[in-house]
Amino acid sequence: MAFKAVGADVIAFQEMESFGDRSASAENLKLYWSLANNLDYDVAAVGNPAAFPST
Repeated sequence: MAFKAVGADVIAFQEMESFGDRSASAENLKLYWSLANNLDYDVAAVGNPAAFPST
């Protein structure tokens, strides 16, 4: 991935959702794949966009 090539410490993605059959899904396939294939990185903020930001 490009961020590994430049040695990024922080990476931000906006609206990283998974969609199937034109509907939103609670399962975030892009996020799960990214975490499984980039073990040196972790997530700072995730959750249901309808309830974000949480209190």
